[in-house]
Amino acid sequence: MDIIFIEHELAEQDIPYVKLDETTVQVIPHLSQALGGVRLQVASYDVPRALEVLKVAGVAIEDVDRGSPLLEVFDDLTSRLRFIGSFPLGWRFIIVFAGLVTLIGGTMYLAFVPDLSERLVKHDWCVRTFRSKGELTSLATIGSFRMITTDCSERIRFWPGGAVQFPGINTPEVSASWEVIDGRLRIYGADTLWDVYEGEYEVEVDDFKIRLISLSTAITAGRDRTVENLFQGL
Repeated sequence: MDIIFIEHELAEQDIPYVKLDETTVQVIPHLSQALGGVRLQVASYDVPRALEVLKVAGVAIEDVDRGSPLLEVFDDLTSRLRFIGSFPLGWRFIIVFAGLVTLIGGTMYLAFVPDLSERLVKHDWCVRTFRSKGELTSLATIGSFRMITTDCSERIRFWPGGAVQFPGINTPEVSASWEVIDGRLRIYGADTLWDVYEGEYEVEVDDFKIRLISLSTAITAGRDRTVENLFQGL
């Protein structure tokens, strides 16, 4: 009867509330003392008005836990926010916490994810397809020795410091220089086949494949998995 009276008074004062553990206490009465009986919960900003209702109902108020001061500040600040202010405090806390985790995680990812230069030099690359001026071109590097234990007969190798080697076209390997400017790869200073390799490239690269596209050349390649490069970049 006390609960019914208090609920009625809260409704009269337009104070929203949540009733907790009513069913549990009814089904398992001996747990009532452990649970603290049937509880009525109101928002922290409604506590002063709810206390007045309790006084009118003749309920003895021994001690009111008003919660953490930090939580009260959080409640006050987030209740004013346009998009989440209407949510209950618990949901606001979850939303803000999830947002902070996402922000911190994204910042750490951006801080530690390899940049384009690091991804280029991490592996050697086995050429799969090579197009020059739109035509499919067969590569044939001559005059050099390399260990070949898979189908990787033609490679691209980027070196830290700005050196790069490309396959030849019935020529020795082509040595050139490289640099990354505004997310684009620039190849310059080729000792041969400059009309094929030199220029600016759009680059798509991950741990398994690379794609280089310039005005004259398009190259697709996969990660080199020959014995001599098996552990490179791990």
